[in-house]
Amino acid sequence: MFKKICLLSFTCLLFAGCTAHTPQSAPEQKYHFVDESAHQCTKDIRDKSAKLSAEGHSMSVRWTAVPYVTSAQEGASTSTQTRSVEYATSSILDNGVPGSAWKSCMQSKGALVPELSLSAVQ
Repeated sequence: MFKKICLLSFTCLLFAGCTAHTPQSAPEQKYHFVDESAHQCTKDIRDKSAKLSAEGHSMSVRWTAVPYVTSAQEGASTSTQTRSVEYATSSILDNGVPGSAWKSCMQSKGALVPELSLSAVQ
């Protein structure tokens, strides 16, 4: 019985050690924050646009992605990593300035950061 308890305890410790969450670097945490914020803002624009469309408003809506570019100095060279986050435009919510509703939402979340290459979607 003692051997079974020891074996079970060892197995639990081994499993816990293998599944422990490794801390993310600050740039990685920042990307995940921006990515989640972009997802929430895009969903908000999609939901509001769908509601207005159901009420009979005419509009155009576009879902795409915006590049998120980071650079890291590695000795004498610089490495660049490009990922993307969700982006949306809605003619009725943007009031004539494409992407302004999304940008405003991202700004309110503190997630409108320089790493977002917004010129790529203009």
